[in-house]
Amino acid sequence: MLLTPAFCFRFAVLMCVLHVIGIFICMKFAPPIAIFLGAFPLYWLTIAKIAYKNLKTPANKRRVFISRCARPILIFVIITVMAKPFLSVIIPAYNEAKRLPLTLIDVDKHLEQQEYSYEILVINDGSTDETAEIVRRFAPLVENLKLIDNKENKGKGAAVRQGMILAKGTWRLFMDADNSTAVVEFNKMIPYFKEGYEVVIGSRDVKGARTLPPQPFYKRFLGNIGNLIIQALLVPGIWDTQCGFKCFSDEAAQKIFSITKIDRWGFDAEALVLARELGYPVKEMPVFWVNDPRTHVRLSAYLQVLLETAKVRWWLWRKAYDLTNN
Repeated sequence: MLLTPAFCFRFAVLMCVLHVIGIFICMKFAPPIAIFLGAFPLYWLTIAKIAYKNLKTPANKRRVFISRCARPILIFVIITVMAKPFLSVIIPAYNEAKRLPLTLIDVDKHLEQQEYSYEILVINDGSTDETAEIVRRFAPLVENLKLIDNKENKGKGAAVRQGMILAKGTWRLFMDADNSTAVVEFNKMIPYFKEGYEVVIGSRDVKGARTLPPQPFYKRFLGNIGNLIIQALLVPGIWDTQCGFKCFSDEAAQKIFSITKIDRWGFDAEALVLARELGYPVKEMPVFWVNDPRTHVRLSAYLQVLLETAKVRWWLWRKAYDLTNN
């Protein structure tokens, strides 16, 4: 018989260990659940004690522990699922040692006041400064902060893709390391989630958006021309594909970013057109955007975005994306 005292003793010890691990996980992501889980290790120790005392019980009297085991196992599975963070904040970073600390402080200060659970992932994209070391120093101070430390610079698109796939949140938001759009804007996205949108993006070019200080004329001009080309080739009706503040559901993130190919600046438009190809409507939402004169975006990036946009259009024509398994 499977449920012998010996089996139940080993099983109870194993469950005790798993519940202790579950408590530590929930202490990071969902403290109230950790408190709820606190009694289970004692429960399993009691089961183990009873099983140990009955190791020599005759086989015909071994009606052991089925009801006692089943309920805690079910509860443990439910609690494990509930421990999944509501929000994952993904911050791609390349040589951001000077600007990243204030961003981490602002993100942590806002999120710790929210009722939902969260995690913060900084994706170091092969920085040559102290970006990775800064994150390590902040880890004891910023709750649920994780560092993904890449030694090679592959581009913002590659960093965001990695973060989206590694994240565990029900909703996965990527934002810029310079905090150009603050994480407080995420709360404005939640009503759109409730309406059924699984891709919601920040925009500097729809009604209600604000930019301070205003961008130089040449940047606005190049941005507007570039957007018209991107709309014509890929995503008609989306007026700002390049704002670094976009949120995806866990399902949408996995499906979209598992097939993206662009590693650098053109990845935004690629992700959005793939979202539409996969059946996810995109909601464009106005945000407040701070124009940082120390931006890493150079004029060459505008041309690169257009070239990569043309690549994506070509790949779509050639059916180079595997949309069938999604």
